[in-house]
Amino acid sequence: MGAPIVTPTITKYLLLNSVISASELFTVRDPDGDPITRYTFWDQSALAATGFFRVRGVPQPNGQKTFIPA
Repeated sequence: MGAPIVTPTITKYLLLNSVISASELFTVRDPDGDPITRYTFWDQSALAATGFFRVRGVPQPNGQKTFIPA
């Protein structure tokens, strides 16, 4: 049972108030062929000025895990 392999995309430099899709940040595959069922994002920053994740348009709290269905 192998762990999923996550490959980051090219480094992204974004302008203030930019919006990108999570799919632009990485690709993922499972060596066993198991389906990916969810993603977990972790925003390490406690500073609101450093950016944030939105899920269906709703900003997620900084410093917490955000779970997103695949």
